[in-house]
Order: sequence, then structure tokens, then C-alpha cells
Amino acid sequence: MNLKNYERYFLFNHSIIILVLLITFILYYAFNSFVSKYLSFQCVFNDSNKIEVFVSKKDYKLLCQNSSLYIDQKKYAYKFENISKLSLNGKKYYSVQLSLLKDTNYQVGDISTIHVFMKKEKLIDIFKIIWKDDLDGKT
Repeated sequence: MNLKNYERYFLFNHSIIILVLLITFILYYAFNSFVSKYLSFQCVFNDSNKIEVFVSKKDYKLLCQNSSLYIDQKKYAYKFENISKLSLNGKKYYSVQLSLLKDTNYQVGDISTIHVFMKKEKLIDIFKIIWKDDLDGKT
């Protein structure tokens, strides 16, 4: 059985076309998708719906910009109750008491981590950072 010239490279040609389409799809996804970045804080529960957080001035502005936070992967809306300034080692910190609009299962004195939305970042920018770190580490 003799194969003609175009039949001989059929599998090779089609695998290259599929590979090019796959790479195109991955690059399109990387350039057009976003990843959300969150900032984490430790907090202390003063009540089932009141928490206290110590933050820097920059993080305080971030808290003011957002209207919700995440505790144990559940979204909670909040409002400010009491804000006081502290000075430690020459840096200004804020003690912020937040009142959650829904009750939680936490008791007084429990310590938890809250997450606040910071920004969305393109997936390709994350790849560029990883690529740059890999190149810097090898040289």
C-alpha cells in the first residue's frame, strides 16, 4: 500500500495545527483574564458581630474604600463603629472597630483572619513576575 505525499504527513500536520490553536487559546486566556488580590488582617471579635482590627494608614484607606470583607470565605458587609489612632515606633496605626451587619458564629475573644479586596491584576502580569524571578535566579 503506497501512501501519497499528502497522506504521509497527515497526522504531523494536524497535530501542529492543534498545537498552534491550543497555544493561541492559552495566550488569549492569559492576556484577558484577571486575578483578584486580597489583603489579610488578623482581627479579634468583641461580640458576635463586632470585630477590632489594627491597620496602617494605607490599609485603613483600603478599608474605607471597600464595603465588604470575607471571614471564612463568607462575605460580610460592615460599617465603622470606632476609630482611634495609635503611634508605635514612630509609625501611625489605626485601631478600627467594625460592626458586621450579619451575626457570625464567633464568640468574644476569638481571633480570626479577615480578607479585604485589594485589586484585580492581569494574569499575564503575574506570569511576567514569575518569569523575571526565574531569570534573575539563574544568572
